[in-house]
Amino acid sequence: MSLRPPLPKRSRDQIVDDFLKDVTEKLQASPQQERAKWKPGMVMAMRIESFLGHDLIHANFGPSLNFITGRNGSGKSSILSAIITVLGERATVTGRADSLQGLIKNGFESANLMVAIHNIGPLAFEPDVHGPIIVIQRILRRAASGKTGATSQYKLYRQTRQGPGALQYFSLTNVKTEAIHRIVDFFNYQTSNRMAVLNQDEAKRFLVSSSASEKYSMVMSGAMLDQTKRLIAESRQNAEKLSQNIVNAKDRAGSFKRHLDEKRRVFQALERIGELRHQLEMARYQVQIVGKLQRRNILSQREMELRYFLDRVQGSSLRDELTSRIEALLRDTEALRSETDAGGGGDGGDGGGGGGVAQRLERLRTEKILARDEIASAESTLSSAQSSLTRARGELDEQARRLGHLQRATDLHTSSSQADVEQLRQELESCTERLQLAQAQFNEVDTHYKELSTRKNDLTADFQVSSDKMARHRSMVETLTRVVEQLQRMVASQASAASQGGQLSLAEKGAFYHPMFRTLRLPEDTLGPIGLYVRIKDRRWYPALDRLIGRQMTHIITTNPQRLPELSRLIAERQYRGQAVYFGGPTDRRYPVASPLADFPSPLDFIEVTHNAVFNYLVDIAKLDRCVFIADGDQCKAYIEAHGRQHGLAGFTMQGERYDATRSGGVLFQHAERIRFQNFLPSDDPASQGPNAAADAAEQIETNSRALAQEQEHIRTEQSTFESLRAQVDEAERTLRSTHAELNEHYLRKERLLREETHLRQRLQAASQLSPADVASQATQQQQDLEAARDAVERQEARLRLLVEDTGRHEAALAQARAKLRDIDEQAHRLQEQQQENQRVLRAKELELAAARTQLAEQIEREEHDRQTLTQQLGDLQQELGTLGQAIADLFREMPHSDSGSQHGDGQGGQSAIDQQAEERLLLSRSQQSYQQDVENLEHEIEELRCTANAEDAERLRQEIALMSESHQSGEFQIERLERLYPMLAEIIQLQTDRAELFKEQFSIVMRGKFKDILRKCFSLPGHLNFNHEDRQLDIELLPAEGATAAGGPLPPGSQTVAHKKTTQLSGGERSLATLCLLLALWGSISGPLRCLDEFDVGMDESNRRRSRRALVDGTAEIKKQVFVISPLDVGVDTSNPEVSVNILTLADPKRSAQE
Repeated sequence: MSLRPPLPKRSRDQIVDDFLKDVTEKLQASPQQERAKWKPGMVMAMRIESFLGHDLIHANFGPSLNFITGRNGSGKSSILSAIITVLGERATVTGRADSLQGLIKNGFESANLMVAIHNIGPLAFEPDVHGPIIVIQRILRRAASGKTGATSQYKLYRQTRQGPGALQYFSLTNVKTEAIHRIVDFFNYQTSNRMAVLNQDEAKRFLVSSSASEKYSMVMSGAMLDQTKRLIAESRQNAEKLSQNIVNAKDRAGSFKRHLDEKRRVFQALERIGELRHQLEMARYQVQIVGKLQRRNILSQREMELRYFLDRVQGSSLRDELTSRIEALLRDTEALRSETDAGGGGDGGDGGGGGGVAQRLERLRTEKILARDEIASAESTLSSAQSSLTRARGELDEQARRLGHLQRATDLHTSSSQADVEQLRQELESCTERLQLAQAQFNEVDTHYKELSTRKNDLTADFQVSSDKMARHRSMVETLTRVVEQLQRMVASQASAASQGGQLSLAEKGAFYHPMFRTLRLPEDTLGPIGLYVRIKDRRWYPALDRLIGRQMTHIITTNPQRLPELSRLIAERQYRGQAVYFGGPTDRRYPVASPLADFPSPLDFIEVTHNAVFNYLVDIAKLDRCVFIADGDQCKAYIEAHGRQHGLAGFTMQGERYDATRSGGVLFQHAERIRFQNFLPSDDPASQGPNAAADAAEQIETNSRALAQEQEHIRTEQSTFESLRAQVDEAERTLRSTHAELNEHYLRKERLLREETHLRQRLQAASQLSPADVASQATQQQQDLEAARDAVERQEARLRLLVEDTGRHEAALAQARAKLRDIDEQAHRLQEQQQENQRVLRAKELELAAARTQLAEQIEREEHDRQTLTQQLGDLQQELGTLGQAIADLFREMPHSDSGSQHGDGQGGQSAIDQQAEERLLLSRSQQSYQQDVENLEHEIEELRCTANAEDAERLRQEIALMSESHQSGEFQIERLERLYPMLAEIIQLQTDRAELFKEQFSIVMRGKFKDILRKCFSLPGHLNFNHEDRQLDIELLPAEGATAAGGPLPPGSQTVAHKKTTQLSGGERSLATLCLLLALWGSISGPLRCLDEFDVGMDESNRRRSRRALVDGTAEIKKQVFVISPLDVGVDTSNPEVSVNILTLADPKRSAQE
């Protein structure tokens, strides 16, 4: 068969231009409501030429639902194949051919495909470059052409300008496949997702014949969850391979290390000139040391200057004076504040005489704190003194030990014989044994010290708990005492009013019959809402409410809507910052519904909320400010008790015998826990205000008196416990200090023995190597050291005697402070029953405190300026000290680190300052030229030895070892890095696995909700999805309502039952409709602008087909996607839904021969 030639180039360009202008004109001519439905990425139109069974097709699509109908063989599926081919998919994805050449119509040389994509909106793809419409053209050829020899070519058209008649002109660009992939990835066309684009076979298998496991696999694959699981499994396998590779790399590194060690052992045989090199380094060091000694002298002078200024700053008394003055002012301020708090109720006539007691008690507490501070300071000073005494004893022992060592060294150098060397060895062995014994004793004492520390911490915690309990009980006693006095004054006032024949005023009733309302306030740090249930029956409660809420934001809840005007007037009168809330039922519409929280209502708005939503609404309001909710009505009380706990609402019921504190807000009334609240409000009838009210008040006084006695008994019990715990803590502290001193002694003994062992080893080595002349010289020097050491021992003994005397004085001061603390506790216990108040002294103290604070602020400002100046000077000095330290470090880094050099350095480290000065004088005794001559002689000798030892072989071996060492270090570094990377990789894989499981559960929840909504909306049927992730099963259950009808007509036969029906129990129509709802729910859960469904209704009857098409219309309105549906049957769709525009494309009947 001969191939038809392609159209001429000019004719093809004209066709493309006409296609682009037609698309532009249709978009501009469409109504504004229709254009608003277009979203970026939707396909507006396409043109097919010589593709599969089509010669030429120009199709325009709608933004919502597009039906493609026609007889079998008319090429309906070819349109979807053309769309996914233009969007970059392979020919195998279409299921129509194995290669792109197989998609070209027989008898044609090439195929031309074009699609127009909408690109207007906030999610448009590079609108400045591509304009409002993106046109992609893909040309398929049977034979390769062009420079690249490709059988497929992409072209991209974009708008350049707008011409006359609102026509748009486009420019042509030849692009690579990557540019098309960028557009496809941006709009997320999931053309390879078999659940987003369902061909005939997939649609039939999913909608009709799929089992529960197949549905689960297809849904999870459509949601890309199975692909995620496979990627995580591959990552886990790669991590296991990495672990095995690390093990193999370790084995290879071990073999390589053994080979490198063998090379190094061979190289060591060639290092016979190392000793001479060391001597050369020492000679060079001696050449340089003369200059560095001068540099060190300069640095030492600068160090002395720095220490002088540092001591000057640290020795300043300004900080100590400022600290003492601040402590004194703080003590006075604390005492005055305690007096003011205790005397605050004197103006009302019910708290007079209590300020003096509070002042004296607070003063005693302050003295107690100061006494404890003195005890702590004395204990710290005593501990410091004991530590100093221990250190002094250790230093004395060290001086005595060093004196003995010097004496023995002197004896040793006078007669350097083999017998003395043997004696040193015996002494070294004996010292080693004593050192091991001292280490064992130190470990035993250290373990005992840790046990005592743990016990001391436990006792301290119990002591603090007991102290807190006693403080709470004392506060309870004060509150109960105040309440009893108020009740007694109430009875007296009522008796006086009855004897005079009058009645109490409303304010007096609110004050006396409810004393808690007048004395308690909500603190400023209250978090969250506080609910209070009170029956608000008349205005007699209003003064009490004012005192309770303190003009805070208040929401009054009522179940009686006719009370709203009265409550609104109450809010306006009392100037509350809240609103009245009607607590109505879900069907009561007599009052307007609450507006959203963003439009917060004014204080006079009336709000209707349902039973289940009222607490959510009130808690949301509480997030804006602190709230007090006052409920009026039994129904409100029931809901506060039932739902208040789960919504974090702390409630207080003032109607019954006690309040209900459901959250931490209950601590506001913690002192009233033992008080019975009764409704003492009398009625307006004078007869009801007689003996009953007095009897109730007397009973209340008796109840609170008993509670007061119980609290006082608790205080006495806690006082005894407090004293016992304090004695135990003191005993534990004394034992701990003695154990700590013993531990220090053992530690010093261990260190002393360790130094003695080191010194004996040095002496033994020195005795083995020194010549007789050196022995005589060192003996003379050590004789001088011996005399200096004896003087140091005498001075240390005198210092030790002084420290012993200081320790005794500190112990006496500590005992005196503890006695003072016991006296203060006894005075505080005796002053608990006394009462005093002095307002005039309080005001005078307040003025004095203000003046003292002003004076203190001025003094602090001056001291702060001086401190900043000194701190800046200290920073400069510390910077110079750092430079000095760096210079000294550089001097020591230049010293050689060989064996002989280390021995020399250790020897100098053990010598005194006199020895170091002698060494410096010895080095300066020779000229620098003589040291330089030694260097030249050593270099000449080394050069001769290098030539003799065959330097070429040594150099080659050295380079080989260096390369092997570098390779070994690099390999070890890589292995270490991989070992650190492997746990991180395993953790990341586990994290991704957990996230994938969480996303799978969330996806299941979303799918259940969408399926349930679509099924109810489209078919008026209740149903749900059952995800079984362990068995990979997805089952559909339906529960039709009695007499329910679907949107498209009556339900299928056999569906008018009440029992659940699973997938295996559903009829064919029910299964297809339910699975279609499942598909629509899945389409709404995955991204991408396109959805395709091929011949879904072939196996349905007319009734189910009508309902399914109606479901497609409603489902498209829900998911807001562009849907392509292929059906070989006539389409009758209800287009009354304004949210969905239905576009029907009917293809012409296929041309068949007479034989067909």
